[in-house]
Order: sequence, then C-alpha cells, then structure tokens
Amino acid sequence: MTGSLVIVLHPVEDRRLSWRSCNSRGGERRPTIVCAVQVVVGNLVYEVGRLQYETVESEGGGAADYWIVGSAVGGGAMLTVILIILVVYKRKSTRAERQFKRLQLQLDSLESNIRNECKQGARALFP
Repeated sequence: MTGSLVIVLHPVEDRRLSWRSCNSRGGERRPTIVCAVQVVVGNLVYEVGRLQYETVESEGGGAADYWIVGSAVGGGAMLTVILIILVVYKRKSTRAERQFKRLQLQLDSLESNIRNECKQGARALFP
C-alpha cells in the first residue's frame, strides 16, 4: 500500500501467453510463464507489458528445506545425546547408591563386631 493508493495484483488466466522453456544461467532448461500485466483504473484497462517468471521445481529443494531438515536432524541428535547422558547418569548414580549401601552394611557389621569384642573383653576384665 502506497499512501492511499491500493495495488492489487490478480493473475489474468485468459491472458497467459505461453509456456516455453528458456536457458537459465546454469545452462539448464526451466519452464517459464509469460503473462500480460494490466492496470485497471475504473473502466479503463491499460496493458503495461508482459511479466515472465520461472516456475519452481521441487527437484532441488531450497535453502529453507535444508534449514528445516538440518534443524530436525540437529534437534534429534541433541535429544539423543541428552537421553544418553541421562541414562549414563542414572546408571552411575544407581551404582554409587549400591556401593554406598554395601559400604554402610560393612561399616555396620564392623561396628557390631567391635561392640561384641568390647563386651567380651569387659566381661573378661570384670567377671
């Protein structure tokens, strides 16, 4: 929109001139569409010229496609790495808890043995 002037572009299907192929910069052939451009002001119709544009072919894929695929692959890889880290952490913490419980049991057993020896020694000294 420019000031109070509204510009609306509508494709004119019956004014499409031709489908043809032209050589693009890389030497490959791409289909192009040539359309008539008209300006309509009230009842007046002005033909400005012709507009030529190339159609997009889905064989190559654009930069946006690469960004989407790259983001998906990167996100999946990051998620996989995070899951692997969580699994390793869980295994290590479980192993550490088991080892702590085993050491605690050995310490309790040692304390019990020392307590029993002290009781027997005290009985031997004080009959």
